[in-house]
Amino acid sequence: MRCEPLRRRQALTFCRTAPRTRWSRRTRSLTAALAAVGVGLAWGPPARAQAATAVTLVESGTPTLGGTVTLSASATDPAGTPLYDFWVESPDGRWSQPLGGYTSTPTLTLDLPAAGSYVVDCYALDQTQVAQRAWGEAALAQQVVWAGVKPTVSVTAPGQPTVGTPLSVTTTAAGVPDPRYDVWIQHPDGTWQDLTGYQSTPSVTYTPQHPGPHTFAVYVAPGAALVPWKAAVAATATVTVTATPTVTLSGTVQNGQIRFPVVVWQYVGGRWNAVDGDAMIDTGNSAGLVVNGSVLGASGDVSQGSATVVGVGGPSSVGLWPGLYVAPQSDPTAWIAANTTGIGGLEGLGDPTLVVNIGLPSLQAGVFALNGSTWTWTYPVAAAGAGGPP
Repeated sequence: MRCEPLRRRQALTFCRTAPRTRWSRRTRSLTAALAAVGVGLAWGPPARAQAATAVTLVESGTPTLGGTVTLSASATDPAGTPLYDFWVESPDGRWSQPLGGYTSTPTLTLDLPAAGSYVVDCYALDQTQVAQRAWGEAALAQQVVWAGVKPTVSVTAPGQPTVGTPLSVTTTAAGVPDPRYDVWIQHPDGTWQDLTGYQSTPSVTYTPQHPGPHTFAVYVAPGAALVPWKAAVAATATVTVTATPTVTLSGTVQNGQIRFPVVVWQYVGGRWNAVDGDAMIDTGNSAGLVVNGSVLGASGDVSQGSATVVGVGGPSSVGLWPGLYVAPQSDPTAWIAANTTGIGGLEGLGDPTLVVNIGLPSLQAGVFALNGSTWTWTYPVAAAGAGGPP
């Protein structure tokens, strides 16, 4: 068996199939247990040698795709001459031992035939330790070499990025085995915030709270990196977030009701269908949006107890109306609701001109005011997103 290089400051190595054997954790534990009761093994290590001190690894040359760089190791050994063992993880995730094992050669010329990250681990032992197969006593240094690769960051939003609209931040990095991503954001006031820490997920969602430029910086490191922030490469993307647009509607109370004309869109039967009618503001309705079941297409039923419905004709049957877009007729793209699901009685509202009932949850997204018989409602325009009404 050949042992994979010492990973993440472990005291011992762990092994995988190959023609050379290192001591496993279990073997060393057994040896220690036998030694404790005075039993020795003929192939076990004798008295401990004085170990080589910490090893350093220096990169020279400019890493370019198809080129080479030189890694030079240095360690001191009070007991003799230090020996070095180089391991390399290539962009395809495979590990190799380019010098074949421990050698007195302190340098490695690293070929860079493929784009990506090259993780170079260098271990140092003295000759006595190698003879004793004391692999767990090795000093370790690591260098990550990047060639011909740079991650890319994309930031997308449903429509124009606005305050309160989630932004999707996605990073692409080819040739990086088991990549780790750390996403930072610079807010409009110039402060930085770490959104994720190093994680394996290449995407994160962030909802901006303030208008202005938002810069996302993503750091990418291979999973084998002992100290990811030292080994990472970075990419940035900046988006400008605008304040959420608002629309103010106003009118007078008529016959005890607050109504205004709207258009309701719904994608039914393979095409967009528009319904004109009135919306009624209902400050006593706990449902956010109630639709007239007699003019729009339902999709499945829910029980009466799952939602409080006020002013709907159906006393025992309540339906769901998905994919609704609602806007005032005076401004037919200033969406009050976009791609939302309404709740309605299957029998309809009993009023052929009333198509939408707007309740408190929708009202509270904006500012509603009633002064005598005059009312105003200022609401944030909902983002239509891709694939909305024409």
